[in-house]
Amino acid sequence: MKWLSRREFVIFLGKIGLGIMFFPSGLKAQQSPSRESHYIEESFEAAMQRLFGDRAMQRERVSVSAPELAENGATVPVAVEVDFPMEADQYIQTIYILSQKNPVPLVGKFHLTPANGKAYISTRIKMAETSPVHAIAETNT
Repeated sequence: MKWLSRREFVIFLGKIGLGIMFFPSGLKAQQSPSRESHYIEESFEAAMQRLFGDRAMQRERVSVSAPELAENGATVPVAVEVDFPMEADQYIQTIYILSQKNPVPLVGKFHLTPANGKAYISTRIKMAETSPVHAIAETNT
């Protein structure tokens, strides 16, 4: 059995290290198909048409709380509350938040279940410029 010299051992370790370092580069994570299909650059009107089509909407039950003017457009606090029962057969399934003048109007999509107890979300969104923020609640029926 031949022992490696110190030089050969260091070269051997270097080759193993390089092999390990470059091996994972061929493995790439795939982007989520839902992200590709929902968060795309388009006009506000096109986003509304794509997401909701010609479905009837009621304005009375959804309330949006956001500052009139935010100090920092990168983190604008927004809260959405929907006055709707959260029961097993009838509940708010999804809440969408859209910003009218953003290049990508859909800034948030939240999935709810009856286990939430209340149709309420609070988050921070990024806004390109001052514009109206819209929240749309979708029921399970």
